[in-house]
Formats: sequence, C-alpha cells, structure tokens
Amino acid sequence: MCRQQFSLEQIEQTLELGKEYETKKFRWLYEARTGNSWWAFDERNTLEIEEAFKSSKEQISINIAGYTYVIDFEKMQQYRYDLATRIRKIKRQEDNELSDCLKIKGIAGLRVA
Repeated sequence: MCRQQFSLEQIEQTLELGKEYETKKFRWLYEARTGNSWWAFDERNTLEIEEAFKSSKEQISINIAGYTYVIDFEKMQQYRYDLATRIRKIKRQEDNELSDCLKIKGIAGLRVA
C-alpha cells in the first residue's frame, strides 16, 4: 500500500480527470438495410444501451416502436426477438467522432436533412 501523502490539488486534478471521462458521450448506431449507412438510436434507447454496455452485459432486450429487440454486445448486432433472421450490425461511436465514410441517415427511423 502506498503511504505517500498527496496534496489536495493532486486529488482535485485526479477527480477532474475522472469527471471528464464520465461525461464523454457516445451514440449507438444500427446498420441501414441498404448501402453503407447507419441510423442512430433515439436518446432513451441510447442511454439504456450505454448503461448495459458499461455494466458488461452480454446482451439486453429493449423495446423499440412496439417490438422487442435483442442487442448483442459480443457480436455487436441487433435483431428483433420475433424475427431473429433479420440481423443488423450495431456500433458505438464517440459523439464528437466524425467519420468521412460514415453516413447517418437519421435517428430511430426518422430521416435528417
């Protein structure tokens, strides 16, 4: 065990670094049916997915537009519970991360201009 004394300033700096990490925002995306494009999950589902991901769960079930979807973190894919043959890739992306090759069509099925 370390018995070195730390200054209050060192402790505050460490706490600030931790806050910065916790406030980093992520968005979750699912693959569109056609082309190399993606849809973003809505805010409520994003929060639920992110919480489960940070809790190291292998998968979760969430309700989207009246259907139950399984989000599989190990395979990074989603599928509808009653239609498991239609599988889509998912990805987690830092909110401010930009990618030239990433086309986001909209949020939760609603197109953005």
